[in-house]
This record gives sequence, C-alpha cells and structure tokens, in this order.
Amino acid sequence: MPTRFALGSAALFAYAQLGGRRVRVPRDRYPIVMLQGMLLFSASYCLVYHGTAFVTSGLVAVLFSAIVLCNAFFERLFFRTPVERRLLLAAVFGIGGIALVFWPEVARLSLRDETITGILWIAAAIIAASLGNMTAVVNLRGEQPVIAVNAHAMAWAL
Repeated sequence: MPTRFALGSAALFAYAQLGGRRVRVPRDRYPIVMLQGMLLFSASYCLVYHGTAFVTSGLVAVLFSAIVLCNAFFERLFFRTPVERRLLLAAVFGIGGIALVFWPEVARLSLRDETITGILWIAAAIIAASLGNMTAVVNLRGEQPVIAVNAHAMAWAL
C-alpha cells in the first residue's frame, strides 16, 4: 500500500509541476489535507484489506457501492446539502446492478460465519472513505487545487 501512494503522490506532483499548476497548499489548510489523506487513502484501504480476510471481493464491491448513500448522508449532516430523490433512486439501481454482477457471491452470503466481521470492517472502510470525501469537499470549497491537495494527501497516506 505505501508504494502505491508514494508513486501516486509523486506522479501527481510531477504532473502538476509539468503542467505549471500550483503544488503548494497554504499552511492553515494543511490539517484538513492531512485528514483527507489519512481517511481517504490510508484508513479506508487498511479497513478494506482487513475486511477482505472475511468476505469475497465481489461482496466488498457490492457493499462499497453504498458509499454513495453514505456521502449523501454526510453531505446532509455537515453541509446541509439536500438529498435528492433521484440520487437515492440512482444509488439503489447502482447498488442493485453491482449486486447482480456479483450475484453468485452475494447468493452464497452466510451470516453464520465470520462474514459479519468482514461486513463490519467494510462498513468502517466506507465511513472512513466517505468522511475523507467530506474533507475533499471542504478543500474544494476552500478553493484548493485538487491535484495539489491529492498529491499532498496521498503523501500523508504513507
């Protein structure tokens, strides 16, 4: 995992530099950038890795698609963004579609073994990733450059 984010961070810094984009983040904005990296690029990945020890990757995909609903909930909670019905409908169809793709794995789901443990790990990962997305919203609203923020955030995920 650290290699992935080290390479991603380096690539984003290089891309920004080559494109003449700003790569600095103001010092007062840095704590939220660090939080974004730790939640979105570190905690969520670690939690998913723990969860995959107990559930199949197809089930992880189905569960993780619920991040759309989690994002809507947190946007409502933190930013008072209304949750539109069309978003909820699209989320249901999206989650349903992914469930159909992985139906053989979903159909074999048993709640009598360690699957509950895996589901709880994945749920924690979804919450961490969604909270990381909320920090990205804060950074965007603070007019911070997306590429620079992600480059710094990935560096903190190491």
